[in-house]
Parts: sequence; C-alpha cells; structure tokens
Amino acid sequence: MKTELNLKQRQIKNTSYLVKCTLIWLLTLALCSFGPTLIWDRAEIISGFFIVVNVMPAL
Repeated sequence: MKTELNLKQRQIKNTSYLVKCTLIWLLTLALCSFGPTLIWDRAEIISGFFIVVNVMPAL
C-alpha cells in the first residue's frame, strides 16, 4: 500500500532534489570553465563532452 507524504516531507524531498541538481550543475559548469586550462590542456572533445553534460538538463 502506497502512503502519501505530507507537505513537510514533500518539501524536504523536493529541496534535497534541488540541492543535488544544483550541485551537479555547479560542478559541470566549473569543469567547463576551468577544466580546459587546469586539467586537460584544452582538449576540445573533453570540453565538448562537459558542455553537453552541462546543457543536457536544460533540454
């Protein structure tokens, strides 16, 4: 039997989901910005991959 979540439980669940999504977006944005110069020495394929990962949730 499925139990319904009350308002407080839904708010906690939704807030934690938002925090997770925001942190993932922030990390991929940082990789897109600083990765080419600090980590992988301007490799275009790696940069393109992280740009796609960064933009994917917006689609």
